[in-house]
Amino acid sequence: MCFSLIDFNPDGTRLVSGSYDNTVRIWNADTGEEITTLVGHPDIVWKVAFTPDGKRIVSAGFGGIKIWDANSDRKGTILSGHEHIVHQLVFTADGERLVSSSRDNTIKVWDVSGAREIRTLHGHDGAVVKVAVSPDGKRIVSASIDETLRIWDAETGQELRKLIGHDGPVYSVAVSPDGTRIASGGVKYVKVWDTSTGEELIALSGHKDKAAIHSVAFSSDGKRIVSAGSDKTIRIWDTDTGRELRILSGHKMLVCNALFTPNGERIVSAAYDGMIKIWDSATGDELMEILGHKENHIESLAISPDGKRIVSGSFATTKLWDIDTGTELMTISTDYAVYALAFSPDGKTIAAGAHDELKESIILWQSGPRAAVGVSE
Repeated sequence: MCFSLIDFNPDGTRLVSGSYDNTVRIWNADTGEEITTLVGHPDIVWKVAFTPDGKRIVSAGFGGIKIWDANSDRKGTILSGHEHIVHQLVFTADGERLVSSSRDNTIKVWDVSGAREIRTLHGHDGAVVKVAVSPDGKRIVSASIDETLRIWDAETGQELRKLIGHDGPVYSVAVSPDGTRIASGGVKYVKVWDTSTGEELIALSGHKDKAAIHSVAFSSDGKRIVSAGSDKTIRIWDTDTGRELRILSGHKMLVCNALFTPNGERIVSAAYDGMIKIWDSATGDELMEILGHKENHIESLAISPDGKRIVSGSFATTKLWDIDTGTELMTISTDYAVYALAFSPDGKTIAAGAHDELKESIILWQSGPRAAVGVSE
């Protein structure tokens, strides 16, 4: 399973990371200085994210979620309810709602300001590994190892559609920028669906048999999809026709992440071989190769909102890179594996998950300035 370990805040000035040492840390993305360490999880932090306004951070781990104020280091607010590992956290565009998916087969919708559970979405028969929210915040799309995707009404929690078509677990999901289409990655195939009807529009065939597709993403104009998987390849597709435009080969192990830059001109990929590669999305040419993490495979990847920097996370370090030169700008070292992180859209809140012997919980933190420690340039 691939995890998202790191995230930029909306203006790209701060970075949040999660770790095996049970902490969430906020860093100055320009200097590499640690701004704040958020302590409160009783176990590994698997996922972090900023709210859309950047004011809060949500973190998640073994079933638990915490919400933090991104401008103070006060103890995070705990959101309790999940009974197993929280796989993903996604904010609505306005930052008012948080959507979480879990190995307990459920999806939960939370009121961020009130720190309360609004509703639980039941229907999947297996772990819900990925969720996506439509741009208008009205629909939630979930992907599960039960071989289905589900479309939900975000306001009522009603299951609107059950999308059946994958022959095996569904590992990844994305919603197009205009909200009209869904892309999903399963075993071998990427499928494109009509959001309003649930109709399967096209199946994109190209990845090898039995390849797990761990990453799917739309370009900012919605005209292309990039997919990456366990067959060590990245593929670019025409969203409308399903035509395979390019095959990007070069990684030596499973490719966990592939993302378009905001302007769509380049693709950044990261893999278990420890390499980061930057590609020309039009020609498929490899523009740059970065030996990102020498001794650990890369679990997560993010691109700053301005498209100028890359952040990558492994089991031991988080690294920040200049996307044009490939220069390593900073390294954040931890004593244990780094798993997952994300800033709120306004950069002021962080989310993480927690687990102890008595309960599963979600924590939200607010963060503030602190002295720099534990950073090596």
